[in-house]
Amino acid sequence: MTVSWCGVLRPVELMTVAVHTVDLARLSLLLPQRIEIEFCSGGEHHYWGATVLDPRWCGRMRLNAGLQPREVPLILAHELMHVHQVHTGELRPVSSGGIMWRGVLYTDTANLPWEQYMQLPWEMEAYEWQEWLLAEILRLSTDKDKIE
Repeated sequence: MTVSWCGVLRPVELMTVAVHTVDLARLSLLLPQRIEIEFCSGGEHHYWGATVLDPRWCGRMRLNAGLQPREVPLILAHELMHVHQVHTGELRPVSSGGIMWRGVLYTDTANLPWEQYMQLPWEMEAYEWQEWLLAEILRLSTDKDKIE
């Protein structure tokens, strides 16, 4: 099981926290063997994190390089829930550009306003379970200073 990096931004402190967080999350959540993290600028939407829904990169996510180290575990917990959803086949992109969630096709989700996007079932589930996963990560951590 590995965590690898892509992109040009490599904030060492955030990378250290991310590896520690992913290693602990693996003890509680079914995840692919390889997790790939790209640190990016927040861009025009000022996002915190995003999971790449592309079959070529099952375990890839993007994190905002401007995050504080203490923010990384919660953002990663949310994105790792999406990686888990993709890995288990619950969430997957379809060739038409839509997203399949537990057998139901959703189209044009990229153009939804933020408030409506957050109401999509995979987002609601990720928000519901991220607190549990974060609690598990903190419980399992023997070095809480790295992720608090």
